[in-house]
Amino acid sequence: MKPPFWRLEVVAVAELGYALSMKLTCALLVFCVALPVVLAQKKEQTDPRLRELRTYLRENFGMSGYETSWYKAITDVRIAGDTAIAQVNPPSTASAVCSGVSGFVYDRTRSHKLVSVRIVDSKNRDLINRRSVADQCK
Repeated sequence: MKPPFWRLEVVAVAELGYALSMKLTCALLVFCVALPVVLAQKKEQTDPRLRELRTYLRENFGMSGYETSWYKAITDVRIAGDTAIAQVNPPSTASAVCSGVSGFVYDRTRSHKLVSVRIVDSKNRDLINRRSVADQCK
């Protein structure tokens, strides 16, 4: 025996409501979680200070045929607030990379407002945390 017609409408409306609530939940997740992460990454990628730091390192220490021994050890460079962060591998190059990055950060002729240098290993553990020009790269 077939269920009454009105019962099919109620079930269809309930299923439609469930489908809409799932779509709204997914949309909320995208706008509340994924979108801020993407925007933060985009902002970091377009930060002019980051582009300037990468250019400085490449032009002063990474020119083909004139590379320093430690330049290729830099696996990532980023900026977090007022800190320039360089990731290195192997960790034995940390002191030399710190000196190179510090040349940019503590150059008084630049207006980037960076005040500290962090050198981290491939697992983002601090190797050097230089908070001022008075600190050493050790």
